[in-house]
Formats: sequence, structure tokens, C-alpha cells
Amino acid sequence: MENILIILENKTEKNSVLIEDCSSIIKKKGVSITFSSIVQIPLKYPIDSEEKNLQSNFEKSEHLLKSFESNLNQIKIPKSRINGLIYKVRDYFYGIIELSKEVDSDLIILPKSLFENFSEIYNLNNGDNLVESISFRGVKGINNLISNLECSVLLWQENIT
Repeated sequence: MENILIILENKTEKNSVLIEDCSSIIKKKGVSITFSSIVQIPLKYPIDSEEKNLQSNFEKSEHLLKSFESNLNQIKIPKSRINGLIYKVRDYFYGIIELSKEVDSDLIILPKSLFENFSEIYNLNNGDNLVESISFRGVKGINNLISNLECSVLLWQENIT
């Protein structure tokens, strides 16, 4: 495993816990880490839009990236092994697939709650055209994502005690 892609949660606290929980994988010698905040761009805007209505999403994404990079620096991950980026997409699921191929990831760490939120949004937006979906450990829609990936997926869930 050489390349890990981490899709960031929308809360810095949860991303910090993700680092703690996955530190043994993240700290592995020689592993490159790409972490990304994905911003879904509505069809009414061009994909490269910096529209005012989207500015808060971009600002939040910038904050998430800076915070996550700071947390990686605290556990002594060399800057040469990390890369953070905001990824603009039309469709969240296909955005993850494209990004995974772009960075040639061997493993994707995906927060389960984030996946569930976008599964619900995807199903609402597509109405009658629901993706045929098999539930995996309580997560619907996972087969659509997994069947198009060429790497392993770790669905991370914060331990609630």
C-alpha cells in the first residue's frame, strides 16, 4: 500500500479522531497521503465556478485542509508525503472514483457518516432512478462506489462511547 486517499469529514474534530484511529496506517513508512475535501457544484454553475453562493463551501474546505495538514504535522508526517486538495465535482460518488484514479490510490479512507449523507442526497436527487443498491453493514449504495473503484475502501466510523 503506497497511496492513501482520505476523504475529509465536514468537522475538524472528527478529522482529528480519524487521524488518531488510523494513525498506524497513516504513519506507515513510504506511504503517500492525499486528503481531500469534496465540494459538490450544482449544475447551474460551471464546474470551475467561484460563485458567491459557493464561497462558504470553499472557505470551509480550505479550513478543513489546513487543520488536517496541521494534525498530520503533529504526528510527524513529512510534508513530502502529504498532499491536500479541494476537489470540485458534479456527483459526489463519481468524484471519489475520479479522484481515486487521479491520485492512483491503493486505499480510500471514507468516513461512514459522510457516505451515508451523500447516499441520501443522491437518492433524493434521482427520485425514481435510484441506483440498485445492496446494503453493506448498514450502508446503502456502497456497491455503486465499490464496483467502480480499483482499490480498497475503509469505511471509518467514529467510536461513540
